[in-house]
Amino acid sequence: MQSTNLIQLAAFSKVFACGVSIGFFYDACTVFLMGKRHSALSDIIFWIISACLVSSSLYYATQFSLRLYLLLGFLLGWGLYALLLTRIMAYFFNPLKDYIIELGRVFGILAEKSKKLLAKPAMLLKKGMSHYNKYAKYIFRKKPNAEED
Repeated sequence: MQSTNLIQLAAFSKVFACGVSIGFFYDACTVFLMGKRHSALSDIIFWIISACLVSSSLYYATQFSLRLYLLLGFLLGWGLYALLLTRIMAYFFNPLKDYIIELGRVFGILAEKSKKLLAKPAMLLKKGMSHYNKYAKYIFRKKPNAEED
């Protein structure tokens, strides 16, 4: 009897943690994917990944044995996350999103500058190759053998 209760408590803990992680993932999707616009694509991405999380959690917790307390564990995990941690995560996610956007702008500027910087040596190399090609037929021509004459 004691081991059955411990197994059920472990399964409840696993699905509770999965509910918390789904809440965390929902906040991340809201900030990074959805933003101010809500799109069907972001919903599809969220629900596909959530279904994978739930199915793997159910498999590792109980080998897909569905029980009411497991459903309550998911809902309780997600609900407590939404009540206690959503505002805190939004406080961290929004500056992180701004930082990632700014980092993308910096990389875009660096790519543009490096393209301009490498354009001049590439042009000089191309010009040098045209001179090489012009004289290559004289440099690498076959010399007649004395025996063939």
